[in-house]
Amino acid sequence: MLTEAPMRLIALDLICPKILRLPNLNWRIVFIAMCRKILAEDDVPEEEIQDEICCIRLQKAYCQQLLGKTEEAFKAYADVSKKKPSDVSLIAVASNNFVSIKKESNLFDARKKMKSCQNAQIQQKLNRKQKGIICYNSILVNLHSNQLETSRKLIDELKNYYKAHELSLLCEAVLLSKQKDASVAIRELENYYKEKGEQCSLEIYYTLLQLYLNEGMTTQAINALQSLDRLKTSPGLLSILVSLFLVNNDRKSASDLLKLSIDEFEKLPAKKSIIPNLLEEGSAMYISANDFKSAAKYLEDLLETNPNDPKIIARLINAYLRFDHTKAEK
Repeated sequence: MLTEAPMRLIALDLICPKILRLPNLNWRIVFIAMCRKILAEDDVPEEEIQDEICCIRLQKAYCQQLLGKTEEAFKAYADVSKKKPSDVSLIAVASNNFVSIKKESNLFDARKKMKSCQNAQIQQKLNRKQKGIICYNSILVNLHSNQLETSRKLIDELKNYYKAHELSLLCEAVLLSKQKDASVAIRELENYYKEKGEQCSLEIYYTLLQLYLNEGMTTQAINALQSLDRLKTSPGLLSILVSLFLVNNDRKSASDLLKLSIDEFEKLPAKKSIIPNLLEEGSAMYISANDFKSAAKYLEDLLETNPNDPKIIARLINAYLRFDHTKAEK
């Protein structure tokens, strides 16, 4: 669901736009460190270059966060906030990115920080994209906190001022669901999907699926997945559809889908690495149904992909023991 999605980060473009365009995040960190060193070597007292240092630290923290080094990034955002740089836009960036790491640990503090980012003095220092990100993240924090009226106002702002129609639609679906109006949320997402088709983002699609499942509408979820062209090349969507067939006790459809998908991926060299996962899924499905003969067929194919894997061999022997001791002994 959208409330479980990661919040969006704000990047600073104040230091050097060329650094932001470097493809490797580690290279960015190296160049940012060089900027700091140059400042330090200018014989200027540390206190007088704090704003510049804060800029550099924030950009470095942004790269660290993207690399998964969240503790280092979190410390940097906190330190910059404590230093209170004269450029208030730096405080807004630090607060937004700080909350994106710890949004659920202290919701009251997160709301307070995001509200401070919407101060008029700060807002006039930010560009439109940065303000849109802050608005979106504020919605997520307020939805987590069940501040539904505030969420509604922010969603309207996101839609009407920042023209982020798809994001606002996702946020509204979550809000309606929290207000026990899931049927309205489903109708709005369905209408949007009918209008845009496969131009919709996967977030729209996954949110609609989640709402179907929350409401026990398994058949609608299955129909929606089956109508999706990208199903043929998405292992994640295939797994969801297989699981839904099993929920409906339709093992035949699940099996047919797996076989068809394996045949399709066999024709695509770039997708062949996915086949073992599908074979695993098929064997697990039949083992759970005590159909060891069918499970063995999947395990035999799986063993061909990795002939020396002792775990696969053991599972195949165990399956044979349930219906053919001669094969097990071989």
